[in-house]
Amino acid sequence: MLRNCLGHGTYEYMDGSNLPPLFLAYSPNPSDSGRIHSNVKQRWLNGESEIVEGMKYFRNLVDEAKEAIEQSDWSKLKDVMNANFEQRRKLYTGPFHIT
Repeated sequence: MLRNCLGHGTYEYMDGSNLPPLFLAYSPNPSDSGRIHSNVKQRWLNGESEIVEGMKYFRNLVDEAKEAIEQSDWSKLKDVMNANFEQRRKLYTGPFHIT
């Protein structure tokens, strides 16, 4: 089922019953997040090619991850997750981000 969530993208339900155990890591105080992400929207609006192409790359990774999950291909999912992390390192820079 596809849903548009108030203009913030299209969301699709996926059955996660076949997923292996996953762990979520997060910071309980993400105060640096705004500093890391603050200029990306403006760079997108400015048409900066690195950001525009990078977001297209993220979109392709979504399709690859969805396919990997549907096929229970955990090796491929791992590779997609690593590619996502590397792309984030390229686009989101600064003293508060992992380098």
